[in-house]
Amino acid sequence: MEKWILAFDIFFSIDIIFALVMGSLVGVLFGIIPGLGISQAMLITLPFTFTLEPYTAVVYFVSILVTASVGGSIPAILINAPGTPANVISTLDGFPFSQRGEALKAIYLSIICCFLGTIIGAILLVLSIPALRAIILSFQTPETFLLILFGISMISIVSKGNTFKGLAAGLIGILLSLIGRSYVFPIERFTGGSIFLYEGIPLAAVIIGAFALTAAVSMSGTKRISSDSQNKFLLESNKFGVLKSAIREIIKYKWVVLRGGIVGVIGGLIPAIGGGTSAFIHYFLSKQLSKNPELFGKGSPEGLIAAEVTNDAKDGGALMPTMAFGIPGCANTTVLLGILAIFGIPIGWHLLESSTEIVYLMVLTMPFAQIAASLIVFSMAKQVHKITNLNTYIIIPFIIAFAFIGTFVYRSNIWDLPIAALIACLAYGMMKFDFPVISMIIGYILGVRAERTFIMSLKISDGSLLVFLQSPICIALIIIIIGVFFLDAMLGMKRKKNEKTQVESVNNENYKKQIFNKSKPNVGSIIFMVFLIIVLSVFLLSSLSYSYDMRVFPIILSTISIVLLILLIISEFSPHLKNLINRLSGSLASLEEQANEKAEDKLPSKTVQKNNVIVLLSIISLSIAVIIFGYFILVPFLFVYILKHDKKMLKPALIFSIILSMVIFVMATFAVIPMWSGIIPEVIPNFLGGEQITPFF
Repeated sequence: MEKWILAFDIFFSIDIIFALVMGSLVGVLFGIIPGLGISQAMLITLPFTFTLEPYTAVVYFVSILVTASVGGSIPAILINAPGTPANVISTLDGFPFSQRGEALKAIYLSIICCFLGTIIGAILLVLSIPALRAIILSFQTPETFLLILFGISMISIVSKGNTFKGLAAGLIGILLSLIGRSYVFPIERFTGGSIFLYEGIPLAAVIIGAFALTAAVSMSGTKRISSDSQNKFLLESNKFGVLKSAIREIIKYKWVVLRGGIVGVIGGLIPAIGGGTSAFIHYFLSKQLSKNPELFGKGSPEGLIAAEVTNDAKDGGALMPTMAFGIPGCANTTVLLGILAIFGIPIGWHLLESSTEIVYLMVLTMPFAQIAASLIVFSMAKQVHKITNLNTYIIIPFIIAFAFIGTFVYRSNIWDLPIAALIACLAYGMMKFDFPVISMIIGYILGVRAERTFIMSLKISDGSLLVFLQSPICIALIIIIIGVFFLDAMLGMKRKKNEKTQVESVNNENYKKQIFNKSKPNVGSIIFMVFLIIVLSVFLLSSLSYSYDMRVFPIILSTISIVLLILLIISEFSPHLKNLINRLSGSLASLEEQANEKAEDKLPSKTVQKNNVIVLLSIISLSIAVIIFGYFILVPFLFVYILKHDKKMLKPALIFSIILSMVIFVMATFAVIPMWSGIIPEVIPNFLGGEQITPFF
């Protein structure tokens, strides 16, 4: 009790409250910009905190940790680009809210859910400290590997598209994560002799390329994010009325909130799992238990609540092993662990025995930081919502510009830009042909951990796969994985039984063709899958040159992926195989809706396709132009892009160009990481030219 009193005395002081507000503001702002997540917020602002007292530093950095995902939900909802990896699942239901003009309600739902998730996480953090050691030590490497496999399996099922494509996308993501220096073996793999790829493909380039840049490409096919947002916005003009509506949704799905908080804490507790996977697991669970599962992925309040609560509850769980044993629960708590060490704060049992007030200070910080972040986001939500009513030719160049800035700031390597552009091309192809991009991203995030736990498990058992059957937890996880796929298949079989009755009531030729699989083979999809098979074959053949331990995991993954893709190609020519695959993919959307989605998404107009290709080529060209001329080349790009679409926008184009110029100028002048100024001969010191580029090979 004395430690609680001491924690309260420390917390309610001017400097601590100021640190909390500043940390919350930094967390929200860094969360909003894709690529500038929690770790970057901590590391970039670290040099400005060295003069802080240890208690003040704890409050500041924990505030960043628990508030960044609040900001990250804003771009996930508005432009389908998650601000942080944990917000990936929020795009599934968040962005459809924007498309129907209800972004404001989605933002309010996110704010409330983040706050409730943090409260649940903080409460369970305090209550579960005595049981931490037993829980954490029960998960050894075999259990952790199967839990990661379970997470990736859930992603492949819950994502749009069929389960085969979801699995293939997830496995491709894992293979991409294996490029570069291995965290398991002493040498690098799959680099092709590239110096740049020694450290692997950077996370920021993958996430920003797959979501932010791809979002820009997709937007080029529409005039606005929300086609009817003007009328909807008038209906939502009273933001307190919208807030009341959001609160009613929270009350309606109160059990989803509670369940999501518990799942998030458990996911954060177990090292190598994290909030993204926890959110996917809970999202899938909520979808299966929902009375309206067909609404998931189409702007379901229940789906958004399921994702957002889990995202923030995981922070309480992730802090448990970090504080108790010095074992970070996720990458962000790894950074926090290092920063706490810099300030001389003990970690582990020393913290729990002699400095418990720091633990309680963290617990107090979590809900109050969320309150500060909620007020910040609430105050600007109405204005931010208006983004959905802007013409996309204004939004697109800004997305590209800030995506490029975020990609570079992540680790100050200019080669990350063309990598992000190439990832955008891959993600666009996957999106176009119904391969869930989210599966690839989560596979990439968990890939290194999956291989490490897989190889360590085999070493423990002298190469025997029976190690995955030697504990009750492993057996339970295997049964759950098999059971989930079985349930998914049963849902598909049940859906097929009702098709004939549905056909009679639906006047949609595309729908009927889809049901009886009489449509012609999709040539574009076949070409894309052949391309993926070629890439996977390169992985497979390259793996053969490594030692057994180094090649076994990528060989298994690439072989399974190739087999899945071959089956999908054959199914384009075989109606019977296509029927079987569809039956094994228990999509919960009605077939009529799927047919309409196909008619809308799979057969876009030539104008839309042309616009998509133009933006995609612009991204590739611009990534090279930035390398040559520096970041100020983004300013004329923005100006020309806007005027090209509307010559009457001269004045707004000038204003937006000035704003972007000021942002780049401020970052180039005051940021800890200076902006890239280009490899041309120096024209203006530190602004235009004079950079020395590192070799790619």
